[in-house]
Order: sequence, then C-alpha cells, then structure tokens
Amino acid sequence: MARAFVNWGKTVKTRPSSWHEPTSEDEIVELVRTAARERQRIRVVGAGHSWSAIAAPEQIGISLDRHAGIVDLDANNRRVTVRAGTRLRDLNEALDAAGFALPIVGSIAAQSIAGLTATGTHGSSLVHGNIASFVDRMRLIDGCGDIVVLEGERLDGARVHLGALGIVTELRLAIVPKFSLAESVERIPIGDLPE
Repeated sequence: MARAFVNWGKTVKTRPSSWHEPTSEDEIVELVRTAARERQRIRVVGAGHSWSAIAAPEQIGISLDRHAGIVDLDANNRRVTVRAGTRLRDLNEALDAAGFALPIVGSIAAQSIAGLTATGTHGSSLVHGNIASFVDRMRLIDGCGDIVVLEGERLDGARVHLGALGIVTELRLAIVPKFSLAESVERIPIGDLPE
C-alpha cells in the first residue's frame, strides 16, 4: 500500500493506491502514459499547504520533490529556469548567492515552485502580480504523456492552473537584482487610516 498524504493543516488525508517520486522528465512521461493506458487518475502534490482537497491523490500520487533544482540561470536576461519540485526556500537561497531574487515571494517558503504558481500564491506588493505572473515559459506533460512548452499567449491561461493541465516539469521566471526589505510595525487608530 502507498504512503498516506496529509496536508499541513491535517484537514485532508488520503492514501492513494500508488505513490511515486520521479527524478526525471522521462520517468514522469512513463508514469503518465501508464496511467492513461490503465485509466488511472494522477494527482501531483507539493508541500500540501492548501486547505482544499483538490490535489489529494486517490489513485496515483506523485511528488516532484526529487525533480528539483535550477536548470539555468540567465543573468543577462534576468531569467531562471527551475524544475517543478524546487522549493521556494532553495530557489531563494540559490538566487541570493547569485545576486538575484524573485520580485516578490509568498510567506511560506516550503512550497514547491510549481505548486505556488499553480495555486496563485502572491506576496504583499501593491505593484506586482502573483508569483505566476513572473512565469514566461512552462514545460509540462499532458494527459497523453506528450511534452508541451507554453510561452506567450498560450501561457496566459495556464499560469494558475490548479493542476488541471497536466504535470508541470519546468518553469522559467523573471528575476531581479537582490534587494533588502524592512518591516515597520506601528499601531494607528482606525480613524487615521486612509479611505
């Protein structure tokens, strides 16, 4: 029997019939093709930081934790290409060491890059979109096991996909020179707040 999946809030618990942790795109393609032949449903899970059961695997569960890491860091064009299972904390550390950062980040660094873009994770900026808005190229495996690359207009409807498009294997995101943030906390009467 496969391992159990439990989300971080312990509100969703399932035990899929099989569990896989592929290390390569070829392994993912084979899993998808086998599932298609056997008419099995696949659910990919990330860090499990959602309250929703939308990603809870019932038949085939896949974790991309072992399909992680930076594929390419293009300093001149300010782009980073990462494998889907890369955790935000690991990406942040690697970008920082290279003198770069994502324009914004969410408050939870344990999320996988594919999971946080798929679910529309956002930061606290009033001038930036969500993290998925910085994706300019997506590589995924569709339900037939074919590799699809989305860019430009084809990418627009796919950024926040909630896992409904296939299995994302790589993302290319815009990056910026690293910067520092300062936090300021103060109490002000509600009547002094701008409208």
